[in-house]
Amino acid sequence: MTGGSPFNFSSPAEWLQLKGHGKEVLTADFHPTGRWVASGGTDNSIRVWDLEEQKRTHKLANHSAAVPAVRFHPGGELIASAGLDGKVFFLKFPEMTMFWSSEGFRGKSGDLQFDPSGRFLAASGLDGSVKIWEVPGGGLHKEWKAHEKTVSAIRFHAGGGLMATASLDGSVKIWEFPDCTERAEFQGHDGPVLCLDFHPDGRLMSTGSQDKAAFIWDYPRSEIVHELHLHAGFVTACRFHPQSMVLVTGSNDSTIKFWEARSGKLLGNIKGVNWTIHELAFDPEGRRMVAASTDKRLRIWDLRQR
Repeated sequence: MTGGSPFNFSSPAEWLQLKGHGKEVLTADFHPTGRWVASGGTDNSIRVWDLEEQKRTHKLANHSAAVPAVRFHPGGELIASAGLDGKVFFLKFPEMTMFWSSEGFRGKSGDLQFDPSGRFLAASGLDGSVKIWEVPGGGLHKEWKAHEKTVSAIRFHAGGGLMATASLDGSVKIWEFPDCTERAEFQGHDGPVLCLDFHPDGRLMSTGSQDKAAFIWDYPRSEIVHELHLHAGFVTACRFHPQSMVLVTGSNDSTIKFWEARSGKLLGNIKGVNWTIHELAFDPEGRRMVAASTDKRLRIWDLRQR
């Protein structure tokens, strides 16, 4: 328990495992209602799971290569996916019929993120480029070379107006949005940056790297507030809890760790067996957390106090 918090970050209970992907699960995202989870993996498929019924409702094989990013639209009526085939798809939900598609990138597509208003979708390329489309029409809003190497992660500031990109070149950049002019660049990690996130309160940013560290930044002041060094492997996933000052990190060291964002104190640890955690996500209320990993399944934890 964390200071009277309704959430249990020290020893959360695993609530559900969802099996069906034939290979590694690379990505997972909650529907805005928290009822459904969408996932993608190296089996080239997109799957949707109904958590009330605890079963898969859809399986699609639109991509001809691995699917590293699947995202629900903030309104819940669309799903976007990016594939290593370079394609980006928009699907109507819950029908799961094609709404529109784009060739995306000449190379391979990486991360995806809707802006908080739902009017734009940003996607990254393994060539260091970023594309932004208008939603729902699909018109191209902006395309530019953001980094010298792969853009590993994209996140929008909850208040709108800013977007961040992380790259294998070791940098993180902040962009004014929607004009996409560069506002700031952050250097600090001793290796490629693999993940990033903004805290919902708008002031803190987290990053994780192949240097085995996670950083918490006061990004308006361009300062590292905490350096978190307890992972024994790459920090492959980082996400702030939507209702608490808590950061969760995942690694290829088979662990998930919870940190108090103000103090940098370790709150809890989940130990797996031969996991690499590719992505972590919370439902909007912060009651449940899903992990996409190398063990071919989705694992969901109930974070509420019992």
